[in-house]
Amino acid sequence: APRGFFCGMGACFDCLVTLDGVANVRSCLVEVRAGCVVEATAP
Repeated sequence: APRGFFCGMGACFDCLVTLDGVANVRSCLVEVRAGCVVEATAP
């Protein structure tokens, strides 16, 4: 099921995504910009 972020400050690593082909990016620390490709990381 889709989830929101937990801590919002990069401490828990529950928000890991693949961002523009780079795996294991903490999404709570990245500002969204036009053209970003974000893929959910399988739990």
